[in-house]
Amino acid sequence: MGGYIVDNLGWHWVFFINVPLGVIVFLIIFTTYHDSKLIHQKSKMDFLGIASLSILLVSVLLLFQGLSVSKINWVLMAFLTLVILLATLVLIKVEQQAIDPIVPLNLFGNQLFLVQIFTTLALSAIQIGFQTYFPMWFQSLYHASPSLAGLAVTPSPILWLLSSFLVGSLVEKFAPKYIALPLIIVMALTYLPLVFASINFPEYLFYVISGVTGFVLGIVITMNTLIAQHVVSQKDLGTASSMITLGRTLGQTIATGIFGLIFNLTIHHEIFQQPTISENMVNQFISSNNHGSTMVGKNFDVLAQAVLSGMHAVFLVTLILFVLVIILNLSDKKRTIVK
Repeated sequence: MGGYIVDNLGWHWVFFINVPLGVIVFLIIFTTYHDSKLIHQKSKMDFLGIASLSILLVSVLLLFQGLSVSKINWVLMAFLTLVILLATLVLIKVEQQAIDPIVPLNLFGNQLFLVQIFTTLALSAIQIGFQTYFPMWFQSLYHASPSLAGLAVTPSPILWLLSSFLVGSLVEKFAPKYIALPLIIVMALTYLPLVFASINFPEYLFYVISGVTGFVLGIVITMNTLIAQHVVSQKDLGTASSMITLGRTLGQTIATGIFGLIFNLTIHHEIFQQPTISENMVNQFISSNNHGSTMVGKNFDVLAQAVLSGMHAVFLVTLILFVLVIILNLSDKKRTIVK
């Protein structure tokens, strides 16, 4: 749908999709959801915790967004890094003393909970990489329109929805690590060819990888959410749910910056000794609408190789993330079914 809108209306209209969907979700919640029991409990608001956490998160988002651009402001990056360190120290100090902390530090003593949070973060990082660079691969190297490029990721949400229904029966039969590990390993193996793929890499394999991605994430991330909520007390249930959501958002934001940095650095390295190639030409090449440009046409092979090398680098980082998340789940000491 996004690709179709870009093709026919312009990219600005993509954001309009959220408006009717938001209205529908609001109406569904407003008309159907009712708390079975309302508990009114007075507690002191953790204003310092909210402030320090907000500063920390905003700084992290700005830092990694800043890393994704082609011309990085390193002074700003250094300043944001300092702010992140200071905000983290303040947050820890404040939460240790807070009566009702916004981030209960005791949750970080639960290994199973941490495994779920960081698994979600890493897999969400991988997800945003595939959602961003699969369509870009199609547009730049296969000359696909935005509509066709968008189809490359379409199998993922469909299989995500379907596979999520399997989670309930799986967690009743297996420990979390024995569910996550085989699936993540299979998913990692499907991404391995992308590190070595040529310009003639079969298009249908992208759909296969997309489907596997959706199937695996539909089970693992849904399970992460379920387990994270299950292993905390009722009082911390809302916090656990929020931290899973935060993990997904941070994973995607951080990965956007890292992948963008790696992609740009690799392309710049490839074209450094090509005086006839400009950054604008690379941008034109990535856009499927500009392959007819005379300058792009003359330098097609060089540009294609540069973009392909950038893709290889991005998916190499993705494989590193897979290795880290596999190691993380191997370290999980929980070998029994969560009850």
